[in-house]
Amino acid sequence: MHTTIAKSALLTLVSGCIITAGTWLFAYYATHPPRRRVGAWRGDDLPVQDVCFPSSDGLLLRGWFAPAPEAKGAVILCHGHPANRTEMLPEARLLHDAGFHVLLFDFRAMGDSEGKVCTLGANEILDLTGAIDFLLSREEMQGLKLGVFGLSMGGAVSLMTTALDARIHAVATHGAFATLENAIHSRATLFSGPFAPITGALAHRIGRHWIPEQDITPYSAISQISPRPVLLLHGGRDNIISSYNAELLFYEAEEPKQMVILPKSYHVSVDASEQEVYNRHVLDFFTQALT
Repeated sequence: MHTTIAKSALLTLVSGCIITAGTWLFAYYATHPPRRRVGAWRGDDLPVQDVCFPSSDGLLLRGWFAPAPEAKGAVILCHGHPANRTEMLPEARLLHDAGFHVLLFDFRAMGDSEGKVCTLGANEILDLTGAIDFLLSREEMQGLKLGVFGLSMGGAVSLMTTALDARIHAVATHGAFATLENAIHSRATLFSGPFAPITGALAHRIGRHWIPEQDITPYSAISQISPRPVLLLHGGRDNIISSYNAELLFYEAEEPKQMVILPKSYHVSVDASEQEVYNRHVLDFFTQALT
């Protein structure tokens, strides 16, 4: 009897240690993502210029600017976690071919930009603000309107920044989370299954060691964007950030707003059968909003 109780207690202790250690690694990886370096541009289908500019708090960010001849507007593209600017190349080509200037850049602590800690949206707002300052200072932007388009974390940052910065005329997202807690819980579900409520809460608490004490909640910010238009795209099969996040954001947003759920698509990826629909919504949205 005593042996059975002792074994049970030991098993509980070991399981608790494993869950705690795994959760700490999960939180550390989220805030210290492995670098995915970009390097020199090797393509010939997008006329990019290497650019660098400071974030609002002084970190040096690196990116590509692709000017379009006789541009009708400009769009800043914001990648997700833990990627870099190359994640946005399909959208960059699409928009540039349609006559928009495009700026792609690496968020802090990712790609080739400076920084050691990713704050999952908190300080990344300062990165996007720096990108806006840089782009609007260029001669090519004279008389043009500006939009932003972000994937996943980049989408969350785009929404929160647009709510704060009237220089942005339109915002689109794909796979954005409504709250950081939602994003953490979704990742924790993949990581720990039925233990997600425990590991998610613990990961959030551990992560606050590196993340500023502020709300990272596009859900609270999105109502402040109107009367500027919002487009929310989301994959119906997204198991990283569920499409329920898009529904929450859409419900809270004021008009004008659009939500497009792509039934066969996953997280920030578009199923081949839905690519044409996706492209059309993106182009129609920015063409109407910026021209």
